[in-house]
Amino acid sequence: MNYRLLEESVNQWKVELEELERDFIAQATQVNAWDRLLLQSAERVAELNGQVECAQLDQQRLEHELDYVAAQQAELERLLAPLESAMRTAPALSVQQHADMEREHTYHLADNINSQLSCVSRDISDIVEQLNAANAVSAQDKPLEQISQVMSAHMDALAWIQRHADQMKQKLQDLERSCQQQRTEPLLDR
Repeated sequence: MNYRLLEESVNQWKVELEELERDFIAQATQVNAWDRLLLQSAERVAELNGQVECAQLDQQRLEHELDYVAAQQAELERLLAPLESAMRTAPALSVQQHADMEREHTYHLADNINSQLSCVSRDISDIVEQLNAANAVSAQDKPLEQISQVMSAHMDALAWIQRHADQMKQKLQDLERSCQQQRTEPLLDR
């Protein structure tokens, strides 16, 4: 082997080495890009997991509130049952007095509010189901904002329910006092 062949071989190896180096750098750059993409994806998955956990906690709190609303509604129905039976068994008066008309109006108002509470309870249940469906889909544009909007709507609905439940409770207490007073008045007249 002479010097010229050796030089050609070295030059050829040098060219091959440079090509291999370029290939290695290109592959290393690609692997580095994939690594960054994997890290970003892992961060996004961790963030979404945190949001899902928060949404699940919010959902549990909402379910507890729904249970509370259902218990209040059951209590209201329990309180209304004796009043309804008393109204059915009360002797019919030939001329209704103003107080009787007021009691009847209050009863109808309580019944109307009870119906509204039932509708709101169903609406909140529907919202919870929609929230569950939304939690199942992980690729959303702004999941935290959507969850915040849903929870805000839930809180508004619960505040409305609480206001109307308090009003209904007060009206029922007034109605019970009136009924009690009406029961005692005929006894005093004798």
